[in-house]
Amino acid sequence: MHSETHTPLQRIHSCATKGATNRQLCNETCNPNKTLPDTLLRLPTPKAGHFRFESGLHGDVWLDLDGLFLRPRALHPFVAELAARLAAHEIDAVCGPQTGGAILAQLIAAELDREFCFAARVAGPAIEYRIPDRVRSRLRAKRIVAVDDAIYAGSAIRATVADLEACGAAVTALGALMVLGDSAALFAAGMQLPLEWITRIDAGLWSAADCPLCRSYISLDDG
Repeated sequence: MHSETHTPLQRIHSCATKGATNRQLCNETCNPNKTLPDTLLRLPTPKAGHFRFESGLHGDVWLDLDGLFLRPRALHPFVAELAARLAAHEIDAVCGPQTGGAILAQLIAAELDREFCFAARVAGPAIEYRIPDRVRSRLRAKRIVAVDDAIYAGSAIRATVADLEACGAAVTALGALMVLGDSAALFAAGMQLPLEWITRIDAGLWSAADCPLCRSYISLDDG
């Protein structure tokens, strides 16, 4: 399982500002060594609010992940650190859901000199990802880690793991640059898989019926 003893990286958490009604994102430095070129959270843009995700679940943090891979050099130390952790699980290949997870999987595969594959979103109302037909048979009995750039509700990584297993692959670990809330850890525990991550953001996630932000009449934001 993940350990915070490995890195001079930042851990992100939420804190309450005195007198404020909304949660505020803030930084907590785990290690005073600031030799890395940038902090991971500055590559995307975190935003606090009330958001609805493709799963239908509601959350209170939004990450603009479109900019995460725009600066590969700044991202590389974090990719290398995550790759080093995943290498301990004796993997043959790395797989991620399109788009961000697939990019991360390719970067990690290159770092470790392992095979790479991706799962593409299947059109339709259900959240389904499928590995291309031309590579499915090559994954049978291989030890594969499933990764995503960020895991919040976890819909994409869950669907990717399900299709890897349908291909006959042995999923040995999960990985992410960022995990938000507890969904990733709960999924990993349920699958009895180790979960490796670099940065965690304390974030809420609820069904629409149970969402406290809805009960407080806070309007939904498209991000």
